[in-house]
Amino acid sequence: MVAAGVVGAVVLWRMYSQRAAAASTNGNQASGPRLPALPSLPSLPSLPSVSGAVPNMPAMPKMPDMPSMPWSRGGMMP
Repeated sequence: MVAAGVVGAVVLWRMYSQRAAAASTNGNQASGPRLPALPSLPSLPSLPSVSGAVPNMPAMPKMPDMPSMPWSRGGMMP
């Protein structure tokens, strides 16, 4: 489930970065890049297929190894 959330966040971040880049390059034509972004929405339903594959991944049991690095997370927070 966590991996699906990360994948979703990456997809949204890429969409936002591309939209921002298109808006900065096209200037007043910012309304144009928004239309091509709509066809990219159907790609979101593909996320459930990824999330469905997450339970099958053996990487899930490795999650308990992550808490062994709480200091790295704490250092990145500030």
